[in-house]
Amino acid sequence: MVGRFRAPRSTTTAGDALARAGDSPRASVSLYRIIPSAIGDVGVVRSRRGGMLRRIFLPRKGVSLRDEIAAAFPGAEAEEGEGDLLCRRLRALLTGQPVEFSLAGLDLTGVGGFARRVLTLDHAIPRGRVMTYAGMAARLGVPGGARAVGNAMARNPFPLVVPCHRVVGSDRGLRGFGGGLAMKRALLEMEGVAFDRRGRVLSGYLLEAWQVGATVLPVAGSSRPGCRGG
Repeated sequence: MVGRFRAPRSTTTAGDALARAGDSPRASVSLYRIIPSAIGDVGVVRSRRGGMLRRIFLPRKGVSLRDEIAAAFPGAEAEEGEGDLLCRRLRALLTGQPVEFSLAGLDLTGVGGFARRVLTLDHAIPRGRVMTYAGMAARLGVPGGARAVGNAMARNPFPLVVPCHRVVGSDRGLRGFGGGLAMKRALLEMEGVAFDRRGRVLSGYLLEAWQVGATVLPVAGSSRPGCRGG
C-alpha cells in the first residue's frame, strides 16, 4: 500500500511572507519627508510606487511630526535628498513664493463625493484671495451647508496643496486650521492678504461664490503680488 503523502509543515509565518513580499498593510509602501519652515515644519507622505501624495501633516504644538506620521503610516520610511518638484513647490509656498499645484497626483482613497467637491472648489481659490465656508456651500449648491463644508475642510488630507487656509468665517475671521491660526494668518499675509485691527480679512480680498473659476481682478489699490487672481 502506498502511504499518503504529507507535505512538510511550513515554519513561515504570515508576517514573514508579507515582509518578503514587501506588501504589509500601509507599511513600507509609504515614504515621508519633513520640510522645515520658519512658520512651521511640514510632513509629506507619498506612496512608494507611483509617488502619489497620501497626506500632508501640519505642525501641532507639542506633537512630533515623525510620531504622527509613524502612527498614521506604520513603517513609512524617510526619503533622502532634496526632493522632487512637489517638495520644491512646498518649500517655495512656505516662503511666500507664488506656486501652483495639480490635483492629479493626490491619493483620494477614502475621500467621499461631497468632500471631493469641496476640495476641488477650494483648490480653485486663487492665491491672495479668500472665500467663506457659506460662500463655498452656496457655490456647491448646498445653501446652509457651511458646517458641512467646514467639516470637509477640517479633514482635508492635503493642506497647502488644497489651500484650506484660504477659507474664512462669514465675518471674515480666521477659523480652525490644522497648523494653528498663527500659521494660517502667516500663509495669507505672505500671499498679500491684509487684515483689519480685529484680525479679520479685509473685504476686498473676499471672493463671492460666483467669482470662483472666473477671471478675478486684482484688489483695488494694492500692488502686492499675492493679490492677483490665479
